[in-house]
Amino acid sequence: MRNIENAGFIPKRRNMHYEILGDPIFRERAVPRMLELAVARADGDTSRPPEIARYPARSATEKKARLTGN
Repeated sequence: MRNIENAGFIPKRRNMHYEILGDPIFRERAVPRMLELAVARADGDTSRPPEIARYPARSATEKKARLTGN
């Protein structure tokens, strides 16, 4: 879709007969939580949402941080 917009066109959903059905669905959805967190981290936010503790640590850095309580 980004390529379509970069070419100067407006992306639309279409059926198998190439009839326009409307705008792309994902444009209507709220921003996913993981994307919110990634943007916040890129902006320098170092806070940790409390729900992170409910999920198992996957990286070695996160496992070490949880063991030390940081």
